[in-house]
Formats: sequence, C-alpha cells, structure tokens
Amino acid sequence: NVNCQRLLVGITMEDLESRVRALEQGRTFEATQQRIREREAEFLSTLREIKYSLEQETSGNEGGSGKFAELQAENTELKAKLAKAEYRISHLVGEMEKLLARRKED
Repeated sequence: NVNCQRLLVGITMEDLESRVRALEQGRTFEATQQRIREREAEFLSTLREIKYSLEQETSGNEGGSGKFAELQAENTELKAKLAKAEYRISHLVGEMEKLLARRKED
C-alpha cells in the first residue's frame, strides 16, 4: 500500500481514468487485430482453394489454348465480314439517298 501511495503522488484521478481508458482501448485494439489476423487467414485459405480449383480446371481443359486460338480466328473473320457488310450498307444508303434526291427533282 505504501508503494502504491508513492507511485500515486502527483497523479490526479483524471490521469488514472485516462490511463485506464487507454489500457482498455489497447485491449480492444489487440482483440480487433487478432480477429483481423484470423479473418485474413480464412481469406488466404479460401484463395488457395480457388487457385487450386482453377488449376484443376485449366489442367483438365487440355484443348483450351487451341480452342482459344480457334475462337480468336473466328472473331477476326467475323469482324472482317462485319466491316464489309457495313461498307455495303453505307454504299447502298448513299445510292438510295441520291435516287430519292433525283426523284424529288423530277
């Protein structure tokens, strides 16, 4: 008790309350940090499972890169056809507008 009195000389009740609050908040912070670490470990585990699953799907899909190349070639071909069709349509629309303009003149 005498030791406590020596330590408390010059310390106000407000100081003590402030220190108690700081310690309580520190415990809360530590508990929160622990929960965050646990949650991060859960996320890491989930991400590893997803990665493993994706690797399994990729390895099971041996023709995947060939199929991708095939789809890219088809996409390129379709884009060329679309460009030709758009050109033809714009040309036809231009000719129709000229025809309508001539009919209006007559």
